[in-house]
This record gives sequence, C-alpha cells and structure tokens, in this order.
Amino acid sequence: MTLIKNSLFIVTGAASGIGRATALQAAGEGADVLACDVNAPGLAKTIVRIQKAGGQATSFLLDVADRHAINNFAEQVGRTYPNRRIILFNNAGVALGSGTIAQTDLNDFEWLLSINLWGVIRTTKAFLPQMLAQRDGHIINVSSVFGMMGPPEQSAYSTAKFGVRGF
Repeated sequence: MTLIKNSLFIVTGAASGIGRATALQAAGEGADVLACDVNAPGLAKTIVRIQKAGGQATSFLLDVADRHAINNFAEQVGRTYPNRRIILFNNAGVALGSGTIAQTDLNDFEWLLSINLWGVIRTTKAFLPQMLAQRDGHIINVSSVFGMMGPPEQSAYSTAKFGVRGF
C-alpha cells in the first residue's frame, strides 16, 4: 500500500500481541515504524524481528498513562521527523481481571482507564495538530468486542473499550 509506504507509523503497545504484529506488518509494507511501549524487553524483541525482516523501526519507551511523556514524545517526533505522514495506531492497553464493579478497587479502575482510554485520547490529541497542519495522516484506535458488550466481571475493561469505541 502506498499509504503505508514511506509513512511514519507510530504503534503504541508494540512490545507484544496486536501491537507487535501491526508494527511488523507496517515495516514490511515500507513504513518507518516508531514502536512504543513500557515493556523494554518486549520492544527490543519487536525491533529485532522487524530488522531481521529488513524493515525500519525505532523503539521508544512510552507510558501512555503519562500525559507529559506523551506530549514530549509528540514534540520529539515532530522535530525529528518533520512533515512526515503520520499513521497513529493507538493500541496500548492492559487487562484487569478484578471482577464486577463491586469487587473492583477504584484505584485499579482508574489505573486501567488511564491507559486504555485516556492513553488513546491523550495520544490522539498530542499528534492531531501535526496531522492537521500537514492535512494528512490517519488515526486507528483499537477497541475490543468488550467495547460492544460488557461482561459483569470486566467492568473496568469494558468501560474503557466502550469509551474508545465512542471516541
């Protein structure tokens, strides 16, 4: 795809799972991948796999729950890669098997929302000005089937994924 080729493809949650697979696919299609996660060993494995396949990737330790880190990262990207078409793949997320709302500690609920929902919102807001200035780019927000139905034992996770879907 020419849309992906030569783009700056930013993947949050790139240390494993959907994020790693997406980073590998994007690099394979000719994107310069910025692989982001809090998991340094997982990121290193993602980068090695991309490079072994002949792709281009750079790793960034990024906690999407940290608004200052997100804003600093977006500013750094803008300075380092000026006028590049950005594809932002908001994928970072965590699970919390805490049970029903009655069983879930409010601090745990807030922790999950700060990553799974606020991470998506803040990362989008941080990169949107660059995309609008260029009149180019794409944002992909990853939700879940739990963003369409809410099992009682997944109250925090479902709340976040419903929020991402609505956003």
